[in-house]
Amino acid sequence: MHLPETKLNNAPFLRKATTKSWYTFRQDYEQYAAREADPIVAFDLIETQVLEVLKIRIPELEGFLEYANETPDEEPADTSELNEAFITMVDELMQPLDEVDALDRFKDLSCGSEGNLIDNMAAYALAYKRQVRNCCKVRPTEKLIVDAFVAGIRYGRLKERVNAKKAKTLDETIAEAFIQATEAEKARREHQRVERESATSATMTKAKEKSETACEYCQRKGHTADTCWKRKRDEREGVKGQKYVHLNALVAEDRDNRPIGEVGILGRVLAFLYDTGASTDFISQSLVKELGLVVEPDHAKVKLATGTIYNSPGIVKLSADFGVLPSTGRRTQAALNLRVLPGLKPTLVMGISTLSALGLITIVNPTMENSGEPHFAELDEDEVDETLFTLAVCRMAAENGEIHLP
Repeated sequence: MHLPETKLNNAPFLRKATTKSWYTFRQDYEQYAAREADPIVAFDLIETQVLEVLKIRIPELEGFLEYANETPDEEPADTSELNEAFITMVDELMQPLDEVDALDRFKDLSCGSEGNLIDNMAAYALAYKRQVRNCCKVRPTEKLIVDAFVAGIRYGRLKERVNAKKAKTLDETIAEAFIQATEAEKARREHQRVERESATSATMTKAKEKSETACEYCQRKGHTADTCWKRKRDEREGVKGQKYVHLNALVAEDRDNRPIGEVGILGRVLAFLYDTGASTDFISQSLVKELGLVVEPDHAKVKLATGTIYNSPGIVKLSADFGVLPSTGRRTQAALNLRVLPGLKPTLVMGISTLSALGLITIVNPTMENSGEPHFAELDEDEVDETLFTLAVCRMAAENGEIHLP
């Protein structure tokens, strides 16, 4: 049969005799026939070799085609009837082997849980109805078809709701599935909206807390010491003419071999660090809050041996019990002025002034004798320039000097 080229350009064409190719061709052909006022018959859109294979597998097909083409000068009485008869013959050829094979094909279909549940259900229902059509003469019972449809729904809550309705036919089950998919999609979107609002609220709360948090270095609000531009600038350029309270590098580097002592404060026994490089005594801000101590405002800068500079909010005055001192053999209490320092570890540090005044350390000075080896001689307290010693103690220790703990 001679076919116009323009009509052929719009029509599908079957080039393989496989089940999948046939189902794709049938779907495309039905869409094409719905658009065309005078569509080409389906068997005229099949490659010759494919058509020969179909004739071998469908014995009655050859006689059917001879009948359809026996009057070439005249159009068949009803083209739609010929198409329907041809498609039915090929459908029965391509149908599953039996009911078990048909149910296995249903297992290849599913309604996904990702994305829009309503759209997913529409695609799933359409594909499932096509597969039911493909079963032809080996169609399983309605109950098995319904059960397989519900089993293919991947979204757990949606599956439970559809299954609870106990619909008896596939059409009733699909209708109920669309209702439940719509409700489930609404609920999921509402949950997503609440989560977004919660996340936004948490972000705003965090931003508000940050804006109200004062920097431990410059005491301004809206940032922390680790991001403080003033601290970074001071560390980079130095603050000329500023006097600093010094804290030994032993504290900053958190070494494990540091000497530790014990002191009683407000009925509690607390550990403190011996720091001969510190020019005063220190207490952490966290311990101040824990003990409920009162801070006397005195904004001084504390400079670590690493060069890092921190702002101290003030001083805490208290009485500390050092117990029985080895140097005196008597129980000793001392009035301390502890400078508060944020983030200090350990939480208590005793500097050179307190350590030497209580006799907790003995200062020795190296002298060179004839042997050329260093000799250590004990100094009297009035021979010590405390300020000079504080600044030079680390250097002295490195040059064979020593600081002895009792």
